[in-house]
Amino acid sequence: ASRDGEDPPPLGHFIFTGSPGTGKTTVARIMSEILFDLELTTRMHVEETSGLKLQGQYMGETKKIVEENLDKAKGGVLFIDEAYTLGQGTYGSEACDTLVAAMTDPQYAGVVVVIAGYPKDIDDMLASNEGLKSRFTHILEFPDWEVIDCVSCFIEMANMKGFEMAEKGVGILQKGFETLRGLGGFGNARDVDAVWKATSRFRADRVIAGNDSSKRFAETDLQQAVDELIKGRSIAEGKQSMTKKTPLDQFLQPPPMEREDPSHKVKDVPVKMQAQEEVEEAWEEVFAEEIYKEEQVNQEVNLDEGRDPGVSDAVWAELQMAKEAEEKYIMQSLAEEAERKRVEAEIEAQLRAKQLAKEAYEQKIRELQRQRELEVEKKIQREKIQQKLRAVGKCPVGFAWCKCGSGWRCAGGSHYVSDAELNSSFGFDV
Repeated sequence: ASRDGEDPPPLGHFIFTGSPGTGKTTVARIMSEILFDLELTTRMHVEETSGLKLQGQYMGETKKIVEENLDKAKGGVLFIDEAYTLGQGTYGSEACDTLVAAMTDPQYAGVVVVIAGYPKDIDDMLASNEGLKSRFTHILEFPDWEVIDCVSCFIEMANMKGFEMAEKGVGILQKGFETLRGLGGFGNARDVDAVWKATSRFRADRVIAGNDSSKRFAETDLQQAVDELIKGRSIAEGKQSMTKKTPLDQFLQPPPMEREDPSHKVKDVPVKMQAQEEVEEAWEEVFAEEIYKEEQVNQEVNLDEGRDPGVSDAVWAELQMAKEAEEKYIMQSLAEEAERKRVEAEIEAQLRAKQLAKEAYEQKIRELQRQRELEVEKKIQREKIQQKLRAVGKCPVGFAWCKCGSGWRCAGGSHYVSDAELNSSFGFDV
């Protein structure tokens, strides 16, 4: 279009569908960089939010929140995760309508909107608003990771960090990820990261207890890690994941004016390490507590207790059913409590990570600004020198001058002015 002297075609807006951990947010950030490099957007920026964060607490507040996020995203990308909530409830519908109106408003013409979520939920949301559906022209599907993808990612992380693996390590990982994929709430890359952290923790415990300090993951490290994750996931098996039906953002719900999320502009992952360590420690405490509770329940609820003399078969059968129902209720309560604590730990880690990332981003901006100022100063100084050299008049053709050793030579090569001569003529150091 540029070669033909025409404006580029409309960029349009995007839909990312897939489960958590499939890379939707990461791709949105990379896409922002590509669009900027192609000069299709005016700045390299992704404003990240969620469907719930765009909803207010009273009529009129939602419209203001949506417009504030659009203003922050001007010239870049607005990424809305868990966007399916935009089609739910009064405030969700208000947010949806405001977004549709903004996507045709000239003042937001430079904003690329990306909505993300589970495929069925996104389809239901789009079906609830035909105007919104027609605004999105690009759909990208993010399939769940296969077992080989999970194992390959883990091995690549090990290679990058210089760790070796036990001979049967790959087999342990394959079997572990196969089991995890069959359980509810499979997290794709998030599960790979969870297994990695657990493996590192068990290796650290083994190294401290023994004399083996080599950078190597033993079979026991890997097996304990996958067993721990499978155990934790199995506690909540049989019910829908709270992270899907009750997203993390629902627990946050800060006042609208406090909702500022610039952290994801920073690509430096290390700033989040402290928060990640905190959530790991919190999850370890939760897991240990739930294991203890489960043991207590197993001791307290014993279905093999003796049958008292004279109890009829009908009464005994009814009693056994009541015991089973009681045990099921207790175990379900434990599972829900474990999931609730895990969500709370993740929320705390996210909040901490956002603060750290914001500080890193602000520091990076200051460094870039200083670099620009220095570059401008150098450019001005060099132009001044070129002007003085032309004023000397040694090169009648008017060629540009190039720095050669302790002086300057014209581009034609025949004329030379030393730094000392230039300094004596115009009184400034070159």
